[in-house]
Amino acid sequence: MSDARKPSERTLHTRPATAGDFEFAWRVYRDAVRPMIEPKLDAPWDDKREQENFRSIWVPENAHVVMLDSSPIGWGAMTTGSDSITIDHFYLLEPHRGKGYGTKILEAVIADAKRTGKDVRADALKEGRVLSLVPRLGFVEVAENDLVKSFLHKT
Repeated sequence: MSDARKPSERTLHTRPATAGDFEFAWRVYRDAVRPMIEPKLDAPWDDKREQENFRSIWVPENAHVVMLDSSPIGWGAMTTGSDSITIDHFYLLEPHRGKGYGTKILEAVIADAKRTGKDVRADALKEGRVLSLVPRLGFVEVAENDLVKSFLHKT
């Protein structure tokens, strides 16, 4: 059964991640990252190896699952320091990209950072869609390497 409500009537929110979200988070991460990373790998993409690598970066205590109504559509992870919030990861399932959901989540992170007087830091893969989003939200590029660009949003 499909949801007949208009997109503007749907509820976008996050919930704290749990260890039980590992498989969902892995699938979202793999589907978002693989097309951009695979051409740069020395060896072919190996799901088993990459999933083990993912285990080392998946920290449910720092992560939130992005929900649209009651359905998970992505996840993100942040760490908070004394003067900044760092967005460590942020991925949406492909059917939900380009619909403004990422913008709304990032705007909420920026608003929270402003309330606490913290800057926001984020890295983005060079081939990622987010590269067109972050400048519109006030992020400035501060560094770059072969794989990522680093951004800062000053409060």
